[in-house]
Amino acid sequence: MTTQKRLTIGLKIAWDKLWFFPTFFVYVIVFWRSLAFVYVEGDDATSIAYHLLGRNIDLQLPYSPYQGMMDTLLSIIPPQENLLRFIGFGLTSLACILFGYLLSRLVFEWNKGITPTEKPFVSLLILFAAPELFYLGLSYKPTLIAIDLLLLSHLLVRSINSGDVNSPKNRAVFIGSIILFALGVSFRWNAIVYGAVIAVDVFFITLQGIETRKKVRFVLIWGVLSILFSVIMILLSNIKFFDLSHAVNTLGMVLNQVGTDGSDAYLSMILGLSPLFTPAMVILSMIGFFIIARKKDRVWLPVIVGFLGILPWLRSGAPKNLITFIPELVLCFTFGLYAVWDVVKPVWLKYVIRGAMLAVLVIPWVIGVQIVWGDTAWGPGFELKPFDRPEAKGNQFNLVFASGSAFPTPGIPRPVYGYFDNLIGGTLKSFEQQISRENTLVVDTAISKNLPILMTSWSPDFFVIDLYTRGYVTKDGAYNVSGIGKDFYQREFVKGEGQPVWLYHGEISDDDGELISQKVVEFESQYQQLILVGYPGTMRSLYLFCPAALEPIGATSAIIDMQHLAEGSCERN
Repeated sequence: MTTQKRLTIGLKIAWDKLWFFPTFFVYVIVFWRSLAFVYVEGDDATSIAYHLLGRNIDLQLPYSPYQGMMDTLLSIIPPQENLLRFIGFGLTSLACILFGYLLSRLVFEWNKGITPTEKPFVSLLILFAAPELFYLGLSYKPTLIAIDLLLLSHLLVRSINSGDVNSPKNRAVFIGSIILFALGVSFRWNAIVYGAVIAVDVFFITLQGIETRKKVRFVLIWGVLSILFSVIMILLSNIKFFDLSHAVNTLGMVLNQVGTDGSDAYLSMILGLSPLFTPAMVILSMIGFFIIARKKDRVWLPVIVGFLGILPWLRSGAPKNLITFIPELVLCFTFGLYAVWDVVKPVWLKYVIRGAMLAVLVIPWVIGVQIVWGDTAWGPGFELKPFDRPEAKGNQFNLVFASGSAFPTPGIPRPVYGYFDNLIGGTLKSFEQQISRENTLVVDTAISKNLPILMTSWSPDFFVIDLYTRGYVTKDGAYNVSGIGKDFYQREFVKGEGQPVWLYHGEISDDDGELISQKVVEFESQYQQLILVGYPGTMRSLYLFCPAALEPIGATSAIIDMQHLAEGSCERN
């Protein structure tokens, strides 16, 4: 064998083994340009605050018991804010990359038509068709660790040799799969629905070579033990019975994160999910599912079961709640991709169709949609306009070679297309840093002017963490009922002999400026001024009701003159 031939064979082997490396490289570039390691959504701040304040539930509750194993994992880290933030965010970002690898592995096992040579290209095309696979890893999401463990469990049980199910090796693999599945569920309870996908896949595809009675027994034992071990893992994550109501309440809030009521509910859902359901992903996935069904390929069964599992969460518009369906969605995408790539015989028409397909993939990355939607605070660029902006009317749409309008979604805002500028160009990172700077400025102002903070959006723990990192401490629990404002909670933060900082919190999501004023003015008996932080709509409504009462600090924060509100001496807009 000649040296050149050996080299060719070696390169082919390396290409086959390192198929994920180009995709990994793209992940690294995107995370380098976009991962800010700052608190943005509130859930992240609440999760870290629990550990920073000594993991004492009388002082600070964790975000929710339904991701209790993540708190158990973080409990081994010293309660230092920098360590907790970088390790917590870093773990879920690494889990995002692993998710990209594992779902590709599973899809390649399902779709036997993908050759080893084609794997690197298909893996990259999956990323371009679903940029949500980047966005998931740019904020703190224990859900990613959960799905990684579930996919490992799935791949492990699929590796069992159907010809000798009861061999010692296969028994060990069987047990390992159950433990991995249970551990994954303890990181995010609702991920347990993926167990149905595994069960259907194993019964109808993996074990199709053995008799039905043995398959039923295998799947039934796997399912029962997986549920039993999941309960055990949840209990090992320090869950307490009274935590169950907390978990249920949090799940209810999650279902309504993006906004599921009113005339704009469906628009909110569509925009929130647009980085996952891009035009290319939707078109090719629909084609792929039609082909799978027409061929009567049994992989359509895991697809249907996976979709049914996420139906209750679909209206939330939160991509993390649909994560158990992403592998099945990508499977359909790959079938559609191959069908379109070789759809016709004439060479010229084939290349026209391929070019059109690539254009549909690329255009959402380079062209953004900038929207002016009435008087909304979001947009037209990837920005949050200040509450004291001039009033706008009407709707406008513009196509630009830049990031599209920012849209509020759980985790971090997503753009309406223009993903290249948003992720690689640094637009997203700059936006997150701006939000973080405003929160810091709020605390600076509270300390320098000796003013209380009234937090009416989620989460007050932005300020809890900031105050703790400055040396302030509190003895008040997170839900210590205020003696001043009805439906509010209060905490006093002290540092040595200096002036305390008072933090009040309670959500206000009204769009009636007068009603908001009535709630805020309850604090007039105690304070002449306070710092109000709220949702963009809350701040805007109060400003339009009484502009003279608000002195802006940032886009969603202001110093409130209580006398103006109490006496009604407002210059009304």
